[in-house]
Amino acid sequence: MVDTLWASRTGELLHKIDTEDTDIVDEIEMFSLQIANHNVEFNAAGFFPINYALIFSIIGGVTTYIIILIKMATTKAINIYQAMTLTKDSHGMAYQGMWQHSQCPGL
Repeated sequence: MVDTLWASRTGELLHKIDTEDTDIVDEIEMFSLQIANHNVEFNAAGFFPINYALIFSIIGGVTTYIIILIKMATTKAINIYQAMTLTKDSHGMAYQGMWQHSQCPGL
């Protein structure tokens, strides 16, 4: 759709060329007719069209992937922190951090 819009604008610009040579005028008319009747589309080696839908799909996929990576990294960091702060006293009782041990001097 967007490509067709640009093609029509190109045809309009070509018709604004002012010349007295009839051969050039005929060439301009033939070229503008080709542009107007030909659907311009960019593709990746004929596999799929490269358009705005593809760009938005790529951006959406990358954004989703980054959000998942951030969530996984945050979860892993929390698990590592909890494992580092979880210690056991002499009786084998697990407690979280040193501040709890100082509150229980009998342990």
